[in-house]
Amino acid sequence: MTLATAIALLLAGVLLAALSNSVPPATAALALVTPTPTLCPLATQEPLWVDPVTSPTDQFTQVVTVCLGHGEAVTVTARTGVFAVTDDFDAYFHPASVTVALLPVIMCH
Repeated sequence: MTLATAIALLLAGVLLAALSNSVPPATAALALVTPTPTLCPLATQEPLWVDPVTSPTDQFTQVVTVCLGHGEAVTVTARTGVFAVTDDFDAYFHPASVTVALLPVIMCH
């Protein structure tokens, strides 16, 4: 059944019910419409890898490079906080670069 046919049948049913006064128009409309389930698209496998970081380091920040397929957001959680970037990322041509704050290392001798 096409959408146009369904609408026509719905309107005819509401009109008929209203004219006969035997069934309220809202009930007649609900009786003619049956919901159709919507199927969700299947997930696809996407690449995801993180480039190695420098450790130990004497720097106060470090860039974490994350390669992921068709991503929109990358979040890195560390003891120093939560760092996020958003963009239209691609694993091969546009990886995500997240600058993360590091804690200073106190050396005791």
